Amino acid sequence: MLRARLLRAGMTLARVLPAPFARALGRAAARAAYAVLPERRAVLLDNLRYTAPDASAETQRRLARNTFGYIADCQVDLYRLVGRPPNEVPAMIDGRGVENLESALRLGRGVIIVTAHLGNYELGAAWLGALGYRVHGMVEDVEPEMLALLEQYRTATGMRTLSRNRGARDAYRVLKSGEVLLLVADRVIGDTSDGVELPFCEGRREVPRGPALLSLATGAPIVIGIAVRTPDGPRRYRIVLEPPIMPNGTEPDAASTLTRKVTDRLAAAVREYPDQWFVFQPGWITGER
Repeated sequence: MLRARLLRAGMTLARVLPAPFARALGRAAARAAYAVLPERRAVLLDNLRYTAPDASAETQRRLARNTFGYIADCQVDLYRLVGRPPNEVPAMIDGRGVENLESALRLGRGVIIVTAHLGNYELGAAWLGALGYRVHGMVEDVEPEMLALLEQYRTATGMRTLSRNRGARDAYRVLKSGEVLLLVADRVIGDTSDGVELPFCEGRREVPRGPALLSLATGAPIVIGIAVRTPDGPRRYRIVLEPPIMPNGTEPDAASTLTRKVTDRLAAAVREYPDQWFVFQPGWITGER
């Protein structure tokens, strides 16, 4: 399969080349991808109409180009983790808010970390693993060959993966054990029956209710986690863990209310870093429903 062969080649080059060369090669591939993938480019530009609505058309084009470059940076840094000691991960990261995770874990119900397809969110799992936390991430089901390749760097980060096919059962087990469950919740994947339409930046999108339903069922608090590239900082990434959101089953329509709270925080992060939102699927809701 072509995608798997390209992924394997990219992972190999990222590991064997010196870091500056690997990153430069990744950026060159990103520039080429921006030029030859007009459909992907069009989706990014459409997204920016909602996530950076006040930017000029020229600025939005620059932000879309940046997105391809940031994806390359994130993937190279992830691929280079394979075979390397875990203590290399914290050296790349300006981490903030670990005390928020600690306070949530002390409740003894496990913690649901919710993030978006924003920045290097999988590196966030690696960072927590390097700090000694047991982190489990629910991942999309893809072709076996692709999944095997992706597992190489995911397991190298210390993250344990859960299949969406067994999602609810395994998620309950993780939280009952008092551990950390990582969910990406800025778009609905697969079955849309679990989604709810909500404001997102300057538009409306369908977002999953799964994190809220799981939080209400288990009592596990939700911590929003954001991991973004910081090109001007002393470290390559900044990871922020926000204060926990506690489930409240007595609220009217509790699942939708909690989902709205989570979505508002994710959307705020996307508005702050619109060129690091790696969503290439159209999903804005327009017109009458």
